[in-house]
Amino acid sequence: MIGYPEKFELALRYGEGPLQQNPALSDSDKLLFYAVSMQAQKGPCKEPRPSMWDVVAKAKWNAWNDLGKLSAFEAMFKYVSAIESLDPDWWKWPPLGLEQPEEPSAAAPAAPAAPAAAAAAPASAKSPPPKPPSGPVTFVPASPKLAAAAAPAAPPVDEPDSPPRPDSGMAPLQLAPNALALGGWSCLPDSGAPARYRHACAVVGARLFVYGGRGNSGRLASGLHQLDLLTGRWSVPAIAGEPPDLRWGHSMNTFRQYVIVFGGHRRRGCLNDTTMLDTEAMQWDTPLIEGVLPPPRGNHAAAVVSEKLWLFGGDAATFGVLPHTVWCLPLASPGSPAASWTAINATGEPAPPCSDHAAVAIGARVLLLGGSSPQGYLELQRIPTFHTDTLSWSRLVTSGAVPSARAGHVACAITGSGTSFQVFLFGGGNSATGFDDIVVLRGGAAGARWTRLQSSSAAELPKEQPPPTEGAAISSSGGMLLIFGGYTGAGATRRCYAWGCEPHDDESASGAPKTAPTGPGEGVASSSDEALVLLACPADAPANRHATAAVPAFTDALPGAIVVPTPPADWSAEVHALVSVADSPTQALSLLTQTLQGLQLQRTAFSQRSASLLARARLLAAVQPCVQTLRVGGQPRFFACFWVGVVDVQRGKTVVGSSMSREISAEQAAAGWGKDARGALDGKDARGALDEDTAAILHHAWRALLRGF
Repeated sequence: MIGYPEKFELALRYGEGPLQQNPALSDSDKLLFYAVSMQAQKGPCKEPRPSMWDVVAKAKWNAWNDLGKLSAFEAMFKYVSAIESLDPDWWKWPPLGLEQPEEPSAAAPAAPAAPAAAAAAPASAKSPPPKPPSGPVTFVPASPKLAAAAAPAAPPVDEPDSPPRPDSGMAPLQLAPNALALGGWSCLPDSGAPARYRHACAVVGARLFVYGGRGNSGRLASGLHQLDLLTGRWSVPAIAGEPPDLRWGHSMNTFRQYVIVFGGHRRRGCLNDTTMLDTEAMQWDTPLIEGVLPPPRGNHAAAVVSEKLWLFGGDAATFGVLPHTVWCLPLASPGSPAASWTAINATGEPAPPCSDHAAVAIGARVLLLGGSSPQGYLELQRIPTFHTDTLSWSRLVTSGAVPSARAGHVACAITGSGTSFQVFLFGGGNSATGFDDIVVLRGGAAGARWTRLQSSSAAELPKEQPPPTEGAAISSSGGMLLIFGGYTGAGATRRCYAWGCEPHDDESASGAPKTAPTGPGEGVASSSDEALVLLACPADAPANRHATAAVPAFTDALPGAIVVPTPPADWSAEVHALVSVADSPTQALSLLTQTLQGLQLQRTAFSQRSASLLARARLLAAVQPCVQTLRVGGQPRFFACFWVGVVDVQRGKTVVGSSMSREISAEQAAAGWGKDARGALDGKDARGALDEDTAAILHHAWRALLRGF
């Protein structure tokens, strides 16, 4: 991997050479390249202002001078990012002498084949940490100002999404090395991130998905973007199926491996449609819904509780703020029988009609926070609470540093053991001011109390603190809150901020004990003592089902463990083909070992305080399916099993083992047993997906492996 300034010098040679003949290069592009190259080589502009009659020289001087005190390194990075945005294959120019794209080592060298006797039974042995790659390796530091030039312009309304930029083969950006402190903000790299507000986001596994909203021009922002929480790399994934209409003010919620998009504003009207994104098959689906639909709306709030989508409030272009009738939709996988919306006849004092509020799920309860109503902004001391189990309303009375009434804010809940919970609230505004505060509501058996949090990184990293922001989106993963986009004093922003959740005392001291997860990929732990498990699944595997099978074993071994599943997204296509399904125990053990070593090697790129989930994980785990063919009576018979492995990065301990074998059909073996992303999981066929029997085998394999770990 080539570091700076060498990479900049190579890009500069290309930029002053063949790039000048690129027909896509505009005059504004030429001014950008001139300005950042001068900033990188000479620093801030100190040249005298040219004559007003010299139009070309004046334009160059203005472009350079506008960069202000931008550092030389940031200017170098900006230059290279702009080159890559115009020509991702610039490194192939023969005079540069680069024979292949630069990329970090994604996996360890192949492990030697284990003897058949040793591979046939579960193994447990200590493994030394993997050796770093030979030769100098430079990891590009992150910066909140990087890559503004590389961000695509907001597309006009109704234009089709532009295709994803081909992978240039360059090393992925790293997520804020050494910057994420507990109880403090960190600004993540924004290269390739879309600038937008009034959008929505959701985390599934190790990916943050962003859809919809408006750009700086005010036009509807098109395309689904994703942020890889392992590498910090933004991309526009290829997705099959019919995408939902462009919109803003909509909601996005997660259900299993699905992201549910509902409603929102479009042009001068509103929507009331429901679309699901299958994040494993990467396909848009429209669920079958019959009967009466909720009134079209935007700026509403929604939450998923007990496999149902609950809908609250919002506004419509022609009616203003809607009555606060609660609507409910049972959720199921696409292709299931049709479902119907139900208008709930709830008891108790309902929440007042409002929009621009936030909804967070706490067990069977949904708390509605703030918002704007015809009577003004709603206060946050007596919080309207809807009970999904009894279909009734109540009020949660809070104490402490109650935040100012506001709308356009974001909130995220982290549930704990028993009745404890934490609700983090950020930003928003009212008619007088915008807010940049972050507050937490900690609740439990003793009540609920607001606390205003102070960023531990404010003094050290003043530029890494988010400004007053409205219309952002929030989610959480792996011990950190993620707040992306929004509208600031400078317009729509593409920045993503991470907050490292603090550990807190027991219930008697703080009002809530340590948090614990409620399921795979749900919530985050606010205590550094709790174990984050990063589970690498086979390519195209049903990652959510893999995590579901593994969670009970990990939580028994490590109470409060959080399992985050992820496919090996950073591997090359050739490696994907190799690790599809092993055909022998020896190959399975070898591939499993390579996966674990590869994760450890990638982890060396990050500080433990990095915002990357890879760095924050205490355990690195992997699963590898294996289908072995044996001839019995001259006829082939197929036997399948899973190999599983775990690395405890704190203790340097590695254990591997295998499940029991089961006989499968030739059709299941040919389809890729144990890895198909849809298959029997959705009831469409039986092509090797994790049905209940297969998931049970995998579950017992994890329990046996982690017993006494």
